[in-house]
Amino acid sequence: MNASEIIDDRFRVLDHMPVGVYVIDKDYIVRFWNNCMEDWTGIHKDYIKGDDLGNNFPSFNESRYRSRIESVFNGGPPIILSARLHKDIFPSPLPNGELRILNTTVTDVPASDGNSYDALFVAEDITERKRSEEASIRAKKEVKEANRKLEQAVEHANMLALALN
Repeated sequence: MNASEIIDDRFRVLDHMPVGVYVIDKDYIVRFWNNCMEDWTGIHKDYIKGDDLGNNFPSFNESRYRSRIESVFNGGPPIILSARLHKDIFPSPLPNGELRILNTTVTDVPASDGNSYDALFVAEDITERKRSEEASIRAKKEVKEANRKLEQAVEHANMLALALN
């Protein structure tokens, strides 16, 4: 069994997760790419495995990502790449062409050599949750504005009633 097959076997269960999961080594070479990542990015695992992640996703060549991820390769604490601050990490279009909103957590996982760490990424699609939150915020603002207008109308009606008495 070669190294690629060992890694595939190790992470195979993650192919069935409803989140994007991928593993890179300290040289940013993709070691695992699950089915969800294939669906979201349109990049087949056989194409991306063994390639530098930055070749397909140039944002990973930027120091703002590399400097944060480097600590994971040293066994450091997990990091979060929030959808709000890291929108460009994985362009993952929805069927309507709109981009998914992804929150990504990166944590260390022992490398197959047993002496170092790889970085395991878990990307969660929060698009629907964000849409719901935004709709809720809009609805609250609309209700607040309607209440304000209603209070003004009641106040005006009360002033008219007082004037007529």
